[in-house]
Amino acid sequence: RKVLERIAKVLIEKETIEKEEFEKLIKKKTRIKKLKK
Repeated sequence: RKVLERIAKVLIEKETIEKEEFEKLIKKKTRIKKLKK
């Protein structure tokens, strides 16, 4: 959910998001989940 909120915030500010930026936002959360396991 936090990832979606972060993505929504960026989209509200910029209206568009580049693929690289989107992937960067997703990877941050994925990396955190892997560290917790």
